[in-house]
Amino acid sequence: MPLRTRTLFCAGSISHTKTEICVALVHRQRNFENVAMQHRRECICGHGWSDIVYHKDRVGLTGDPDPNAYDGGKLSSVEEDNEQALSTIHEFNILRHEVLNQQLLNVGVRSTGRIRPAKAFAKHLKSLLDGEQQQQRPLIIAVFGNSFTIGSNCGESSVQSGEDCAWPMRLSRRFDELFQQREGGGGKNTSSSSLVEWRMYQENAQGSANIAQKIPSLIDEYNNRNVTPDVILLDNTIGDQSYGIARPWFEAVLRAFIDAFPDTVLVSMVSAIPSMVNVSGNMQYDTTFPPWLHQVQSHYGLAVVDFAMMVQHLRLHNNEIDVNHGTTIQRSINDYQQRQQRLTYHYASTPPSDDEISFTSTYTNSNNTIVDILWPQSDEMISINGTIFRDVIDGDVDDGEVYWLNYLPLTRKTKPAWYPQNHPPWSTHQYVADTVMYALLQIVYVGLGCTDSQGIDDAVVYDDDAGDEYSFMDVTVSPRDKLDECFICRTPLTKMDAKSPQYIDGQLMTNLLDDDYDGNIKPIMVTCGDWKWITDKRKRSGWQSDQRGSLIVFRLQIGNNTQLPTMSLTYMKSHQTFGNLMVTFRPVSRKEAKMSSILLRCDDVESFRDLGWEGDFDIGGKFANDSTIIPSLLIEGQIPQYSLWETIVFPPDIDYYNVNAEHQFKLLQKTLSKYWESSELDGDFRTFMEFKDDENRLDEDIVEYIDLYVMNPDDSRVKIQVVTAC
Repeated sequence: MPLRTRTLFCAGSISHTKTEICVALVHRQRNFENVAMQHRRECICGHGWSDIVYHKDRVGLTGDPDPNAYDGGKLSSVEEDNEQALSTIHEFNILRHEVLNQQLLNVGVRSTGRIRPAKAFAKHLKSLLDGEQQQQRPLIIAVFGNSFTIGSNCGESSVQSGEDCAWPMRLSRRFDELFQQREGGGGKNTSSSSLVEWRMYQENAQGSANIAQKIPSLIDEYNNRNVTPDVILLDNTIGDQSYGIARPWFEAVLRAFIDAFPDTVLVSMVSAIPSMVNVSGNMQYDTTFPPWLHQVQSHYGLAVVDFAMMVQHLRLHNNEIDVNHGTTIQRSINDYQQRQQRLTYHYASTPPSDDEISFTSTYTNSNNTIVDILWPQSDEMISINGTIFRDVIDGDVDDGEVYWLNYLPLTRKTKPAWYPQNHPPWSTHQYVADTVMYALLQIVYVGLGCTDSQGIDDAVVYDDDAGDEYSFMDVTVSPRDKLDECFICRTPLTKMDAKSPQYIDGQLMTNLLDDDYDGNIKPIMVTCGDWKWITDKRKRSGWQSDQRGSLIVFRLQIGNNTQLPTMSLTYMKSHQTFGNLMVTFRPVSRKEAKMSSILLRCDDVESFRDLGWEGDFDIGGKFANDSTIIPSLLIEGQIPQYSLWETIVFPPDIDYYNVNAEHQFKLLQKTLSKYWESSELDGDFRTFMEFKDDENRLDEDIVEYIDLYVMNPDDSRVKIQVVTAC
């Protein structure tokens, strides 16, 4: 059953009463007269939004770099760095108002989503702005995404951090500008605004498969706080497109989120990488995934911000510049094209020979009649003298002034990152932030009934106001068997949570080093060092160590399951005293479960070795046949700012494209394959089989537990919050 949407416009016919509500929401004032509509139009459309300020000139930014800092490997001076940054920012501020015009915004915001979440979001925001409950929690907006979302290749200058440059922080700042800060309030991991608690879950190469593994701990986190996120922003199409429709992780994640948080606005963001942009001559366009994605978005009533459609719209109307662009854009494009025509192009290096493609050292910029102004589509970059760089061949471009090809504003590459289409410049991040901000405001206006648009038809979606028994959750877009393969753990076999009453103050925990240790086996055991249960002044409970070589073991009961479970570990990452941790696994039989002698101790700490990327534990590797070495995984515990709980998942099967879980899966192979059939490759899917067939195995030899060891490899702090097996 298709879902219907209506286009939202800034201007519209709405009643005076609703106008008053809407303008009061945006301007935080209740008494105003007939200037309402103009103010509303400026705020919602973005015409009145502030220009972008160079990051070094922004006031009060935590962790702002030294104003005299610059990357000496790419630039000759800080003056050069500042000059090129300010020039690009100036050009961007001139272009932005004409690029993000009303027509393009309506193309990009394809849907405002279901009514029920929109109403809940609008009600919460309005109550915060009205100050109805001074002690109520702020809005919670959760962000998921990949290397683009974390800011790879993003930098106004050569020293701006990717996090500060990326669109989530730009969205946070835009939110602060539109809804001015209040005193007090706020929450952990927030931006400067007390209106919003920003929860940043994005990571390099993240796709929906990675999000799926985090969902149980995320649901627990919000349930324990007795809150739900108001908005979830899903910026994962770059990773999900690589899965294809055969692995519908995106749909599986949506169903889990909707089931857990039915009143949460889900925003699906579509990146404008070439495989998602359907224009003539684009050989990279994926003909299967985008249509499937659109069907999923429509079926589940998602809010959709589609940058691929925006780029497609600009490309299709490229020959109508005078109609679709203002004179400023037209003049900038003409200047750029004339400059490009004066260059003599050549490749930076001669590519390797290829049977299908004939390369020459001469490059013809056949695309120079098309200039992108939102999201660059070229997979090549260009130097100031016409040298063409292809990062797959040339690696990190570090040859003087290098720019995105056929893109405005003219933007210099300041950071090392491959794939310029996947990692566009900072200006694209700002366009993304502004378009998402526009979409959120439209969702609020729909939720408050401020326009004549109803978003998604109430009679079609699962909505409390509709009184309709139909639920989109009753049917799926992907085949059920395919969705079943996208496993999301909702009922753990074992869960050890430091916040749970049975574990508070070190209950169910014993220290084998204590003089009064009586030999009893408990679910949590300290076998070396200073591990202890602790809670800090911010009520962050966990098992904590500050001493190098400290070793703790969590015994996970798996019962009579013949399949290897999915295991996860939630730990603290911080920028202060926290450091890395190492983990390994040991299978434990029924007989061994009664023996403390099998446990790893202080003497074993020096035998821990990280799997790494070198293949040391593979066949022929230096540790392949060394039984004295303990295969382990080093987990990074430091981040530039904030203190965040992070979850790492150890899956018994992984998708070929799931690079984030490759090492975790390999660790299970090296430590637990004694009792399970070796993993095998089935197409693009690697999995553990059932228990090995051994007719001589006794009942007492059945593996009933798995020991998860955590070791502190440094004199830094390590804190564990939750361990699960599913």
